[in-house]
Amino acid sequence: MLFSARFAAAAERLLCEHISTAGPADHAAWVTLLEILHRVGKREDFEALARRYAATFALPAAPAWGYPPRVAAPGAFVLEGSISSGEQLEDLVRHGATRTTCAVDMSRVDRIDFAFTPRLAEALRAMHQQGKRVILANIAELHAGLLESFGVEHALLLRRWKTETRLRAAVTGAWAPLRASNPAVAAAA
Repeated sequence: MLFSARFAAAAERLLCEHISTAGPADHAAWVTLLEILHRVGKREDFEALARRYAATFALPAAPAWGYPPRVAAPGAFVLEGSISSGEQLEDLVRHGATRTTCAVDMSRVDRIDFAFTPRLAEALRAMHQQGKRVILANIAELHAGLLESFGVEHALLLRRWKTETRLRAAVTGAWAPLRASNPAVAAAA
């Protein structure tokens, strides 16, 4: 929310503090901080955190500055830049009106304006209520968290940072403290 409200530095500080106390217990915080550092152009900080991330989650290599490439989403509506206007929303609604599955490629979204998020969430909810399957492909953890906080649980969020990364970490033992408290992690391991 802080990043979407144009408080990137505050979001960065909050996540750094959280990671220092939560450690590997909160994978989403690590990924979100990596995304923020990438979006604000702090390459050295990104690379340092990426090395810590790889070591913490026992990954064979640190994420590269370009981070995960987007997956192809044929026929998807492409959102890009800063999502903050009714025009972008109207285009999305028009696109979704002709489909039973409305796929939206979010790989080029830099930011979702905090003040605009309720309108976007309501449009996605309305599509779902019309019986449409809504898929947000290549969504950054940063944007997924924001939309989830506004109640967008009915859309399928295909995050850029694949869950295989978390599953691989669970198998290698980096998530051992979570296994006892989280049956899903235990089952994946």
